[in-house]
Amino acid sequence: MTPRVRKATEEMTNIYVITSGDYSDYRIIGVYDDLEIAQKIENSMEGARDNYRLESYELNQLQDKWDSGRKPFEVEMVRSGDSKVRISEDFTNMVELVLVDPGKQVFSNPVDTEKYLIGDVWAKDEQHAVKIVNEKRSLLIASGEWDE
Repeated sequence: MTPRVRKATEEMTNIYVITSGDYSDYRIIGVYDDLEIAQKIENSMEGARDNYRLESYELNQLQDKWDSGRKPFEVEMVRSGDSKVRISEDFTNMVELVLVDPGKQVFSNPVDTEKYLIGDVWAKDEQHAVKIVNEKRSLLIASGEWDE
């Protein structure tokens, strides 16, 4: 199977979603393929009781990643570079990278006694996933953002 590669001349297609609420009250009010129409509708809702937001999403954004043979991985890495890797189960809501302080719980991860970096990345394999997160770890240490 030949991977589909988006040509540089191809335009990304976005959809525009009007939403309202937060967390368990979060809901979609409308979905549009035209930004001007979505903005007009959102503006007409101004002053309504609910807080409406206009969000933009790229269609088929994961297609290139899947076609290039990448998979979603979750990597947890401590300052020394030691890491745990697993295939991510929720690749639709992937966080890029988060530096977690000791004693804090992130998502379903257990509370740790050491500051660590958690990253959800698209990679060819586990080794590639660790390399991506390790590069970010090195930058955080070099910039002083990740102190001892």
